[in-house]
Amino acid sequence: MDLYSTQPPVPVLVSTPDRDSSIFVRFDTGTTITGTTGKKVWDVSAGQRFVLKGGALLAFVTVDLPDDVTTGLLAFWDDSIASGNCVYPIAAYGPDERANTALTDGVLRFDLGAGQASKAVSQDLFIGTSETIDTGKIRVIGTLWGEEISQ
Repeated sequence: MDLYSTQPPVPVLVSTPDRDSSIFVRFDTGTTITGTTGKKVWDVSAGQRFVLKGGALLAFVTVDLPDDVTTGLLAFWDDSIASGNCVYPIAAYGPDERANTALTDGVLRFDLGAGQASKAVSQDLFIGTSETIDTGKIRVIGTLWGEEISQ
């Protein structure tokens, strides 16, 4: 390996949506992300497991978050929002986040290479917050890609 090369490194396990993904999920949460129940973004077929390989999204505040909101995590979750179920963290949020403020730095594009599979069959992929938001609201718009497997 040439440590002084001017050539960029060659990625090894990069997910290319048009090459190795059979499912594309477009979603818009509207203004429904307010608590820890989450919003289903990938409704997995019965007896299958999702394999999330990547996505592109934008997350922003649509209604001011209150001053007393607990700092939390906006993320994709496997089946439910619970400890150990985070599939991919999107952004942190906290008190005083104002309407029309992006939580992501522009469009967030992420690549999980070979993918992150759900823990068990027939478990859906959700997006939500780790802490309850009583009066503020977050909206996320994006596209995910991956596949479903029967294992």
